[in-house]
Amino acid sequence: MKLPVIFLCCLLFLTVGCSSPSTVHLYGKFLKQAEIDKIKNSLTQAEMLVEVNRLPFPNTIGDNTLIYAPSKGSKQQAEKVMNLLNQLGIVIDNTGLILASNHSFSANNMGLYIVPDDIVARNAIHIEQEYDIPLFNEYAARDCQNSTTLILQKNGQFRIEEDIWDASKKLYNEHVFKGIWHLKEEKFIFLDSPKIDYTLIFERTAFSRKINGGELQGYQLIPMTSYNKKSNAGRLYCTYEISQVL
Repeated sequence: MKLPVIFLCCLLFLTVGCSSPSTVHLYGKFLKQAEIDKIKNSLTQAEMLVEVNRLPFPNTIGDNTLIYAPSKGSKQQAEKVMNLLNQLGIVIDNTGLILASNHSFSANNMGLYIVPDDIVARNAIHIEQEYDIPLFNEYAARDCQNSTTLILQKNGQFRIEEDIWDASKKLYNEHVFKGIWHLKEEKFIFLDSPKIDYTLIFERTAFSRKINGGELQGYQLIPMTSYNKKSNAGRLYCTYEISQVL
């Protein structure tokens, strides 16, 4: 199980030391039972208490996260948990100080939230929808030089279909680009493909505009930078849109 990112989160409040074994509250909402057992056995063998639940995650958590209350020995215990997770293939790339909504833990308790790779787009599940249009969808390009469609799939993969007109043959040649995508900060979409020169980064924004007989509402994926139009990235890196008529 490849779990590439874990954030170490400390909730700041007055705490006291405690000598009893640390209790790790494992939030297993997105885990298979075998994955839960693997993590639980590792922590238990290290003389930690483990309580498993399948409660909802806080809205601020979309990646693998460890929350603990600073107290005597708590930093060492947290490092111990992270080292054990590393041995299970749960790699710690970043540590930081963030708050986790209304979730907090008393001294000698930790909250462990695991989001596997097969949970799509991670914090996409927490998006507040202004319009009732799913994030996972088919988006049409508005300003690409060729007819282009972007498809975001629930399995964390994407597909871009580009139709290029061949004047000599008088037909369209379809070029397909496949890769993986993920969401950050609930609005930035990152696309990576071995056939595209660079990572494509979009901001997802709501829009509305008047049309004959009604109003068009939906979402646009707006490029965050620019590339040479002669490259694959440059040709595909344009505004994509999905909308509904009201």
